[in-house]
Amino acid sequence: MLADGVDFHDICAAFQKLVGDVQKIRKGQLAGRTFKKRRAAARNQKENRILFKEGTSLPERVVSATDRETEFRDEVVYTAYDLYNNVAEVHSKDGTPITYLWGYRGRFPVAMIENATRSEVLAAMGVDAGEADAWAGDMMPAPAMLQSLQLLRASLSEANVYTCEYEPLQGVIAITDPNGITTRHEY
Repeated sequence: MLADGVDFHDICAAFQKLVGDVQKIRKGQLAGRTFKKRRAAARNQKENRILFKEGTSLPERVVSATDRETEFRDEVVYTAYDLYNNVAEVHSKDGTPITYLWGYRGRFPVAMIENATRSEVLAAMGVDAGEADAWAGDMMPAPAMLQSLQLLRASLSEANVYTCEYEPLQGVIAITDPNGITTRHEY
């Protein structure tokens, strides 16, 4: 079930942005920097900073502050990465965990699971991190992975499970929401 004011297509756009950010990180375009971004909204200033893990080009957290708050607060905390340095788990500013499972040789997310940690997701799928990383390295998602993803919807009743299918050189061809409704895209 989507939160009020959240459009399903916004989630697709967020997936695509995440893929783009990960590709920039892999190319070293974001390596070793702390980014500051100021935004003026209705006379209020907001500053965002990306903090990287020590000695890596992997983000550790995104923090923000406004002109009304002098302390920086966590917006996103990156808690786990997979074998391919893809984001595997984040916690939003309200502490909600979001887990990502990757496929297509570690290039695209095949699932986003809100309100479940990576360890909860892997336990519900009956796999360990090594097996999930092996699935991520496959050219196409393995049938066992797809079957396990379907079981997640039932076994993690409090979680929202979104899945994506891709076609090489085309992009996203299908997205299935937590209710099991699949939206197909033709190009």
